[in-house]
Amino acid sequence: MRSHNQISQILSAWLPVILWAGLIFTLSGIPHLSSGWRYDFLLRKIAHVTEYFVLTLLTYRGLKLSWNTGPTPLNLATIAFVLIYALLDEIHQSSVPGRAGTWQDVLFDASGIIIFFLLLKIWRGKIPPSEANNPCPPPEDPDGK
Repeated sequence: MRSHNQISQILSAWLPVILWAGLIFTLSGIPHLSSGWRYDFLLRKIAHVTEYFVLTLLTYRGLKLSWNTGPTPLNLATIAFVLIYALLDEIHQSSVPGRAGTWQDVLFDASGIIIFFLLLKIWRGKIPPSEANNPCPPPEDPDGK
């Protein structure tokens, strides 16, 4: 039996993913979804990128909090989960009146994944600072130790 603390940790890691995926599923199920704006196509594509950027962020976080592994398996599992969800979402959309599931939309979804990992790489810094290129080296020890 899991303790209350373990259940709280699992919910903390995965409830945001479940809620966000549910929002995507709900929006995908709206028949004939259109903003009516002149730039509706552009708005919908930006929405795809944004939705899947957030899903990637939440999935990465959920996996990182609940799976003790290195960065490569973590990244690959995140990408696989989100891409599979994107494909399933497009299949779901193809059954909704006035909607179409397209591989092009999966590419827009994948753009959100790519943007997340590019920003993660930038945020972390590719090369850790070393003493050789550190603009603020630690002060010298006056005792020479």
